[in-house]
Amino acid sequence: MADGESDKNIEIWKIKKLIRALESARGNGTSMISLIMPPRDQISHVTKMLGDEFGTASNIKSRMARKKKVTIDFEPFKPINASLYLCDNKFHTEALNELLESDDKFGFIIMDGNDTLFGTLTGNTREVLHKFTVDLPKKHGRGGQSALCFACLRMEKRHNYVRNTAELATQFFINPATSQPNVSGLILAGSVGFKTELSQSDMFNPRLQAKILNVVDVSYGGENGFNQAIELSTEMLSNVKFVREKRLIRKYFEEISQDTGKYVFGVEAR
Repeated sequence: MADGESDKNIEIWKIKKLIRALESARGNGTSMISLIMPPRDQISHVTKMLGDEFGTASNIKSRMARKKKVTIDFEPFKPINASLYLCDNKFHTEALNELLESDDKFGFIIMDGNDTLFGTLTGNTREVLHKFTVDLPKKHGRGGQSALCFACLRMEKRHNYVRNTAELATQFFINPATSQPNVSGLILAGSVGFKTELSQSDMFNPRLQAKILNVVDVSYGGENGFNQAIELSTEMLSNVKFVREKRLIRKYFEEISQDTGKYVFGVEAR
């Protein structure tokens, strides 16, 4: 497993423990403050709210509430776009739970000989990254020397089309900082043989070839083909996380059986 993915899984585990602790905590009246600052929020505004709240809390008569002050703060592993400032007798963790929802990103390449589209699907959100059109010569019906030249020209343009698509795939789906794919999987789709030619081409980045989950036939190009490719790959995408988790569990038991020392287990007291 890549270090980045391992680090993220550790952060998710920490968040789960934190959420359990926060959800079990209870206070008196409105003595517990839940505060979430989204990116680019004004710190001065939040500081003022906390200052006002501190002034109010100074007048609390309860000796316990005045003396026992607990602050838990952390920066999540991905941005929370929601803003929250709420005083209650409990902590509100709904936005934190959303961090744990699957955010696997899948790449799509739709190519049909007329155009190519690059897109991503994350949860229920799809995004078109780029699309370009191509004008490939049709098959030539005449014979003779001209037909041979025309066939060579057609093959050259087809080769350039596949090469251009392969280069753009690297641009959109390979992280330049790590040289690793930035998607959990890749779907190739199209109405003719271009998608298969791309998947088997030496020009296609081998790291992306290893990420191919499915190659599907679609009736359209462009965004209509993108939507159809998503529909045809729904079951495949839903199984990805399940398969990855099974692989992790198998690896875990292999470490135990070989007594490598690279494992830990125990019982958590609740």
